[in-house]
Amino acid sequence: MPTERIQFSKRVLERIEPPAKNRVWYRDAGCPGLWAAKFYTGVVVFFRYAKIRGRPERLRIGRLGEISVEEARRECIRLAGAVAAGVDVAAERRAARRLPLFGELADRYLEQPNRLGRDRQARRPATLAKYKTFLGNGLADWRLKPLASINRQAVEELVTRLGSERGRTTANGSLKFVRAVLEYAVELEMLPANPASRVKPFAMQSRGRHLSLDELGRLLTAADNAGDPIAALTRLAILPAARRSNVVQMRWCDINLDESRWRLSAEQMKAGKPHDIPLADSAVEILRRRLATRASDYVFPGRGSRPIAFPYRQWESALEAAGLDDFRFHDLRRTAATIASGAGTPITAVSRLLAHSQLTTTSVYARAADESTRQAVEAVAAYVAAAKVQP
Repeated sequence: MPTERIQFSKRVLERIEPPAKNRVWYRDAGCPGLWAAKFYTGVVVFFRYAKIRGRPERLRIGRLGEISVEEARRECIRLAGAVAAGVDVAAERRAARRLPLFGELADRYLEQPNRLGRDRQARRPATLAKYKTFLGNGLADWRLKPLASINRQAVEELVTRLGSERGRTTANGSLKFVRAVLEYAVELEMLPANPASRVKPFAMQSRGRHLSLDELGRLLTAADNAGDPIAALTRLAILPAARRSNVVQMRWCDINLDESRWRLSAEQMKAGKPHDIPLADSAVEILRRRLATRASDYVFPGRGSRPIAFPYRQWESALEAAGLDDFRFHDLRRTAATIASGAGTPITAVSRLLAHSQLTTTSVYARAADESTRQAVEAVAAYVAAAKVQP
């Protein structure tokens, strides 16, 4: 195959007249083994050409425009070093072509239990929905990305782009999902290492928003005026320091009003462990009133046999009427933890109430000091009663 040796540069390669058909080959005078093919379409593609074990072999490097001449030279030198070290680069590339796309692997990952080799349990619906949102939005252009093309730089660029386009919280959540999918690839021996393992998320300031006594009084009054179900949901969130999803999906079969207890199964808990929550008298009163008109297995029934969907409009109206800015429903849980901690409840008891596995997690919610979870619940109930709003 006759080839002409020329000094590669972007201008020189672009000025070469394309052939009438197929392609013509050129060798780089500045880097041994670097070849370029000029196709009849005008496209220029770089290759590394060498004889490996007596057989000629061309390894595609990339297209001019997607990579520069200098990048092509560096990659040619890298490939030469890999071949000299005994690496079968061509075989590796053939294996890479058999790897799935990121989207295919992500779909497989979402079908797997929550933790491989540990607590093999189904993912919580909320978590599954969140991951699918990441995959359908910010990671949509990654669905067709070959697994073999994902390196640390690609992940870092993804996080940077999502941070500027969709915010740091979404970027960090997407990074967590990508890291989990790539770790799954490592477990399946598709990748030798996780390229996202050392990519750092954006630094986030932990939220410290909680309600003062006056603010809590205004919110409870506004929630009462807004009516059912937000009035009951608000109190049943703050009194036992519960998560929104648990309150919305609260079931009668999990509640023992005689013992003033609410037992959540492992499947209902974020940490995957069953959790007992003591109920304050005021919370029991709310539940007894709702039990009198029970029409479903759920405390807050929705359509058919499903629980209610969270009433966002009602909640936003209550916040506006209470004059509260930058406050989320989950902040009721933080408010309860702060109240209990400030009343002298041991931090370990607050941690048990919140079902945190680590005290460091609790410290984000409760900014003060350290008897039982019942003490914590009673402290919150006393604070709510002091807001001078009757449940």
